[in-house]
Amino acid sequence: MFNLWLDNQMFKPKIPINNLEKVNKHEDEIKKLGGKLSDLPRIYSAGQTIVTFPNGYGISFIKHGYSYGLEAAIITYQGEDWELCYDTPITDDVIGWMDDKDIIELLEQVSKLPNRKEEDTK
Repeated sequence: MFNLWLDNQMFKPKIPINNLEKVNKHEDEIKKLGGKLSDLPRIYSAGQTIVTFPNGYGISFIKHGYSYGLEAAIITYQGEDWELCYDTPITDDVIGWMDDKDIIELLEQVSKLPNRKEEDTK
């Protein structure tokens, strides 16, 4: 359960922040697939890592007290702006309870999606 406590008029999480080591340890594989890994600022207990690929797609990995374990969502991005994408052949929802095998498989699938810019013009 996610509980907050008041300390110096600031809310801080009681549960430890997960730094998504499960994803970050695959940085070499991400680079081989042409991807880029970015950790985002933490909000309360949520740790989030974004992986982007040259095809305009990426993956948001997140873990917090209310997620399905390590949870992934496919994203589209342009520059620093990104949004969740629910219309790929891979999934139309988030993917939860990911282990190392699932992470590698998803990285490979997303890196092989057709270029998003080409898809947008069809």
